[in-house]
Parts: sequence; C-alpha cells; structure tokens
Amino acid sequence: MSGDRYAADVVRELRAAGGVWRVEGFGGPRLAEAGVRLRADLSELAVMGIVEVVRRLGFFVRLLRATRRSWEEDPPDAVLFVDYPGLNLRLARHARRLGLRTLYYITPTVWAWNERRVGALRANVDELLVILPFEEAFFAARGLRARFVGHPLGREARRPRHRAAFLRELGLDPAADVLGLLPGSRTQELRSLAAPFLAAAERLRAVFPRPLQLAFAVATPELAAELRRRVGDLVPIAVGGSADLIAASTAVLTKSGTATVEAALLGTPMVVAYRMNPLTLWLARRLVKVEWFAMVNILRGKAVVPELLQREASPAEIARQALPLLDRTNPARMRMVAEFDALREDLLRRDAPAEVARAVRDAVSSARRAR
Repeated sequence: MSGDRYAADVVRELRAAGGVWRVEGFGGPRLAEAGVRLRADLSELAVMGIVEVVRRLGFFVRLLRATRRSWEEDPPDAVLFVDYPGLNLRLARHARRLGLRTLYYITPTVWAWNERRVGALRANVDELLVILPFEEAFFAARGLRARFVGHPLGREARRPRHRAAFLRELGLDPAADVLGLLPGSRTQELRSLAAPFLAAAERLRAVFPRPLQLAFAVATPELAAELRRRVGDLVPIAVGGSADLIAASTAVLTKSGTATVEAALLGTPMVVAYRMNPLTLWLARRLVKVEWFAMVNILRGKAVVPELLQREASPAEIARQALPLLDRTNPARMRMVAEFDALREDLLRRDAPAEVARAVRDAVSSARRAR
C-alpha cells in the first residue's frame, strides 16, 4: 500500500528531527518498521472499488468503534490522516468532536469524483497537505486551508540507482533490454493483470529485434507467492523494489495508480492497463468527472501514456502499444519522456516527508499550548 510507505517516511522524518514520539495508527509493514504501534494491519485489506469495500464492511465498522474508544480514553496530540478516505473521513468527524488537531496528507481526489466530500474536509480537518500542484488552488477556492507539499515519491525518484547490481541480483544481464511488469499491489489486481501482462511480454519478445528480458515487481513476499501461483517461476520477481525495476527497465507495463507517477518521475515509458469489477466500472463511469484514469494523463491534461481498460487490456493490444516504447529512437517514446521531464519539474519542487513532518510538529505544539 502506498499510504503505508508514505506515512512511514513522515514518521522517520519526525524521529530524525529529534524529540520523543509515540506514534500509533493503521498500516502495514513499512509503518511497523518505522516504529509505529499498529492498531490494525491493513496490508491484507487494501481494497479498491465499491463492490470490494462492501465485502469488508464488518471489519471497518469494528475498526472505527475501537479507534473512537481509544481516542476518548487517551486523546492524541494530533491526527495525521493519510489517503484512504472511506475510513479516514469517518474518523476525522470523530476527531473533530473530541477537539483534536487534524491534518490530511494525500487528500481524497474530490476534483475527480464525489465533491460532496469537500464539506466533510472543511468541517473536520484543520489543514490539507496536498501532493498535486493544482489541488492547493482547488481547495482554497472552496474555503479550505491547503498547501502543496510536493509529491511523496520525490525522494525515491532522486535516490541513486545501482542498475547493474540490481539486475544481476535478479539473474538478468545489465547489457540487455528489460521490460518491467507491475501488475499491482493488491491480490485482486494480480489476478486481473499478471497473466495478460506476461502474455503481452511474450508477444513482444517474439518480435523485438534484440533480446528482451522480463521481470515482475510486487510490494510484499505474500504478493510474490500469489504471483508465482498464477504465472509460474520463469520470470524473476523483485519484492519491494518496484522503483529499482522501473528505473532499470527500457519500458514498463503497469496498472493504473501510484506506479504511473513513479515511472514518469523516473523517466521510464509505460503502457497503463486496468481491469476492475464490472459493477465498479459501471458506477465509476457515472460518477468520475475526469477524462483519463492514468494519473500522468490527468496531471498533464492530455493523453501522454496509453490507457487500456477492461477488454482493451488484451495481450495483443498491450503489446502493440508497448512495442514503439522499447525503441529509444522512436518519436513516440521521445515525446513521452519529454512530458515526464515537465511533470518532474512540477511535482518535485518540495520535499514532501519533511514538509508533512513540519506540519505535524506545528500541530502538536499548537495542541499542547492550548491545554
């Protein structure tokens, strides 16, 4: 889950700046590694889509009740909500009733759908810490306090790479081209996209004029095991190393979501695909207000990368769209990379973990002064 990763970066930044911090919350392995006491491990319950959420309602209801009781018995100095609006907006309402300081990092995409959530944010959140440049003005125009803090992938995009060593660890030749396969960070996404991605990659290998190596990337060992069950063990899997694989690849096939921004910031051309529950898609087409589903296209306001949804995400079509991106001299590839350069300048003006940690420290100080 990307929220787990981004929240962990903020916690590490808080601790690095000094002081004694007791941090509790929900998340996954990254937050646990950062020393957070997890009240609930959400790594196996990350969901996407209305239908998938309904199936897990009982868990979320129990989680809400337990959190409310905990805050009433031992109120925190401040609450930082990270992404996950279905849960966090309900918790924010209770935090406001208790008079807690509240911040929201990686806010709901109300500019794309469900703008009614603006009212809940205005009523229950003290400050929005937004990661997309246009969001600051969007929320300010609706009466909310918001500031752009930079994109949380900034540090990862700037991190030095050791391409040759990374590829050798996967058993790959650093001198040959690599096609990265990123089918998703949820089990349901692996089920939908792993096999089509692999089939498309095999089509590309058959027509590409040079040797083309393949590698998958997933977030956790559990997802790697699930992937092995679905596609076998002929293709290496980078566990927790999606950014390294993206940076090492000539091009990537990726599901929609965080990985598209990551690939753009790393300058790696991509084809974006997604398959979802048909009912979720039916509802989305009636509720969503944006023209594209890949974040790179939304941010640039045009079709920068190919988007393939549902039946369009067939092995044949994925391969057809990806083939020119493997040729470093192809004009389509060069145009895409130029768009990525412009996007990088927009998103990486600030260091998100440092900015968010500063906002948390200010909120805690304010809460303690008010006592």
